[in-house]
Amino acid sequence: MTRRFIGEQLRPLLDRAESRQLEPGAPVMPGAFEWRGQEYPVLETLHSWKELSPCKQGAAERYLRKHWYRIKTAGDLEWTLYFLRQAQSGRRVDARWYLYTLDDGTPGEGAIGEDTRGEDTRGEEQAGTIATRPNR
Repeated sequence: MTRRFIGEQLRPLLDRAESRQLEPGAPVMPGAFEWRGQEYPVLETLHSWKELSPCKQGAAERYLRKHWYRIKTAGDLEWTLYFLRQAQSGRRVDARWYLYTLDDGTPGEGAIGEDTRGEDTRGEEQAGTIATRPNR
């Protein structure tokens, strides 16, 4: 499977009936996202995990910074995306959803972050992440 780095902002389409909260404290998963002028409905959430980081003021606390998701969209595409718990300074407050990688289902060389089992383990291998069960 070819996994390509994208790193672009997504526009969530929250006004759809398919929008839902996957777990308490998590952001609402939109029923669809708009990316590059095209609408992509969320067909299935395959996996989710959380990213923690230390306090920026030096205290011993750790804070939840990102919610990560692996989803299936129309066209049999698999996306890895994340939601920022706090908007980055200098950016719009609603700029929180980002497309990290896209798998188009075709075999190819140069794929990133793919292990031999074909699973996305990038988030779980990073220090400070909490893996959660697949959402099926």
